[in-house]
Amino acid sequence: MPARRLKLTLTTGSLGGLLVGLAAGALLHGSGSPAVEAFASGVEPMGTLWVNALRMTIIPLVVSTLIAAVTAGEGTRDLGWLGAGALLIFVVLLLVAGAFTLAVVPPVLRVLPVSSVVAPEAAAPAPIDLGSLGGGMDATAPAPEEATTFLDWLAGLVPANPVTAAAEDDFLPLIVFTLLFALAIARTASEQRRALASFFRAVSEAMLLLVRWILVFTPLGVFALAFSMTLTTGFQGATALGYYVILLSGLLLAFTFALYPVGSVGGGVPVRRFARALVKPQAVAFSTRSSLASLPALMEGATADLRLSPAVSGFVLPLSVSTFKAHRTISDPLELLFLAHLYGITLDASQIATFFVTILVLSFSAVGIPSGGYSFKTLPAFLAVGIPLEGVVILKAVDVIPDLFKTLLNVTADMTAATVVARFVAGGTERAPDLAPEGSSLATGPGS
Repeated sequence: MPARRLKLTLTTGSLGGLLVGLAAGALLHGSGSPAVEAFASGVEPMGTLWVNALRMTIIPLVVSTLIAAVTAGEGTRDLGWLGAGALLIFVVLLLVAGAFTLAVVPPVLRVLPVSSVVAPEAAAPAPIDLGSLGGGMDATAPAPEEATTFLDWLAGLVPANPVTAAAEDDFLPLIVFTLLFALAIARTASEQRRALASFFRAVSEAMLLLVRWILVFTPLGVFALAFSMTLTTGFQGATALGYYVILLSGLLLAFTFALYPVGSVGGGVPVRRFARALVKPQAVAFSTRSSLASLPALMEGATADLRLSPAVSGFVLPLSVSTFKAHRTISDPLELLFLAHLYGITLDASQIATFFVTILVLSFSAVGIPSGGYSFKTLPAFLAVGIPLEGVVILKAVDVIPDLFKTLLNVTADMTAATVVARFVAGGTERAPDLAPEGSSLATGPGS
């Protein structure tokens, strides 16, 4: 089968596996059939195996590609500009997402019939049944974590043990160590520098080949994950909670679509090519709820479809996946405004601004895995403006549905940032050599 046709087959199969898994799990949810349970017990390990196979490539892939990019002879100054440009684009996209949320949500909340769920004078969640809303979640909330200051966050950027940081998926400190190590390699004698650079380039190419083998099983993996999720997760809750899930999911999806013209125009690439490069990463993101798991597919789309330079695909995308969570300035401000509306709490502009800045800073410390260890770090920000703790816990209990769209937005924003950096910081969408081997399902044909 020709490479492009096989690639199309895998892409179509991935989307088909996702849709079939979601539909089959939803239809069989609550059936109680022994046959369904036996089938589910056989399917679930396949999804876990596929995700673990992807995850095992992430640390060596990111470390090797970052080092290869820094030591590729393009100059550490150029990499510094790439990093600075990427961070600037991250902040701009976060600010735009927040402005979008603050502009859309208040008018929508005024027309939603949810204000009577909790009486304004009560300002307490007693009328709400935590058990029914949380799908059996324990009503005991974890203790709020102590507020993280900027100095604490800054101190945490340097890992005491980079191996421990890698083992705990603490990606931002690992990135810092890797970049410092790569800069040190770039300053060594030429013979040692060439040997180390050649070694890490070989590791990067070997890991990319391994990723291509794993991605062949994407249709089966996404089917297993989607089926297991919808079979075991039922949404039972109050009307107010249903409105929240729909509103947040809708906002995330709307902003995701809005990034397509941004990536196309800002990156100077046809929108069809930009969309094609995102199909597989989005399928992985939607099924795994992990932007880290989507990184191999993101890098493959950036090189094979968008043909971005190795400096961009190998440096900006790992940096983006590990630090940039575009959904944060949508989901958290929406949660704040929704709960304030629900409990009849009036917020002034200074409270909203303080909350927004806090969320923006904290967003760079989240890990790109489901829930990312971030969920309750923001509790002090909610409590500071008078939002009841129980309300935050209730919304976290049903985060599984919006989390699908959060990850979808994150990987779309990652690719958007990379294309814009490639054009305006790296000097244009420099075409990379085709890294796919002859006959590979991910090999590219003529440019579109």
